[in-house]
Amino acid sequence: MRKNLWLLLIVLIANTIKAQSLFPEEFDGCNTTHFIIEKDTATVHANIVDMTKIFKNGLNNKVQKQIKGIIKLQILVDTEGNSCLLSLKNETNIQTEKLNLKEIIDSKLVWNKPESMMSVILYISFKSGMMGFARLGLDEKGFHKLLQEL
Repeated sequence: MRKNLWLLLIVLIANTIKAQSLFPEEFDGCNTTHFIIEKDTATVHANIVDMTKIFKNGLNNKVQKQIKGIIKLQILVDTEGNSCLLSLKNETNIQTEKLNLKEIIDSKLVWNKPESMMSVILYISFKSGMMGFARLGLDEKGFHKLLQEL
């Protein structure tokens, strides 16, 4: 009986830890003890010009010319405005490893300082050498575009 309780407890904890990531490709190194997922409006903001430069400078020229599709990123933002890439869904023609997103986001992307740890869902579209950004929220109905973006 006691062994069954321990097994149940381990399974529940493992599922809780796994449930913190919204997308299938997961990354280590983020503090996931407590964070809030944006629901209806963007609560943390980054400069769109800076964000575009960060991603363009982080991707090599060959990738910038070839990439097409979308990437959905789950980024944790701590109370100092620092980023940590937690998970992503890559629907582009370039493999995730070649995009170097974890290093780009964790080392360069800075947001305004939120009152508590936040989970930002960033949608990036790539087409004809251009890059577009959108912010998504998550509620009981699923993902949706936020009212107030970047």
